[in-house]
Amino acid sequence: MKRKQLLPILFALLMFIGLTGCGAIRDLIKSDPIKEMLLATVVGTLEHTTGTEFVQPTQAPMKMVLSDDFSDPDSGWSVFSDEYGSAKYVNGTYQVTAIQEDQYNWGVANQNFGDVRIDVDVDVIETNSSLDDGFGVDCRIQENGDGYGFRISSDGYVEVEKFENKDLTPLVAWELNDAVHTDGRTNHLTAICSGSQLSFIVNDIQVATVYDSTFVTGDLALSAYSGNSEPITVAFDNLEVQSIGERTAEVQPAQGDYSLEVSNPTDFEV
Repeated sequence: MKRKQLLPILFALLMFIGLTGCGAIRDLIKSDPIKEMLLATVVGTLEHTTGTEFVQPTQAPMKMVLSDDFSDPDSGWSVFSDEYGSAKYVNGTYQVTAIQEDQYNWGVANQNFGDVRIDVDVDVIETNSSLDDGFGVDCRIQENGDGYGFRISSDGYVEVEKFENKDLTPLVAWELNDAVHTDGRTNHLTAICSGSQLSFIVNDIQVATVYDSTFVTGDLALSAYSGNSEPITVAFDNLEVQSIGERTAEVQPAQGDYSLEVSNPTDFEV
């Protein structure tokens, strides 16, 4: 009985406290609007943390592995003359002549590389009257001549080719490109063979990128062909070959103390 009589009294007391408390809070907020906002902010500054690490991606490293201005006739490139043409050192250049119609002729570096960037200058010494020709640089050349070829032509076309079992497959068929100089100026060719990605850059303009994983390593070659029975001779110079390493991530320790600054624009205790 006594408990039943106390319940109405307790309920009334709680209602009174709630109403007066809410009123007091509303008055406090009206008098200081900033109370409705974040009371304090924390700003951290990395001064000297220990025991933490972060990973910073880096570009694939490049290393010069072959450089040749062809002033030394004993620098290692193949020298020959046969039914397909010739390859030889001439006046500080490496000249390749093709004499068989629609048949490539090339000279190799007698090296073996995987992922490389190849840069070389090329000038046309003579070609056929119809400008039906092709010349350029090759990577991952196998003993039977298979591999990848990056070509331009005297009339301004570009192509990327694959030779497999001595059969030619255009990865990028011949297409006209304004990047090729057709006015007698030297053309600068860049072939990048990195993993399955094959990129062709002419005079610092990227003209093609394709993907093929048939060949992984092989020799380098400088090549030419004529589209008819008239011979073609091209001269290569200023060759540079850089190996392309794997993309890595550098793990760097972060050191320092971590300080915190507390900003409290109110009169509340934080």
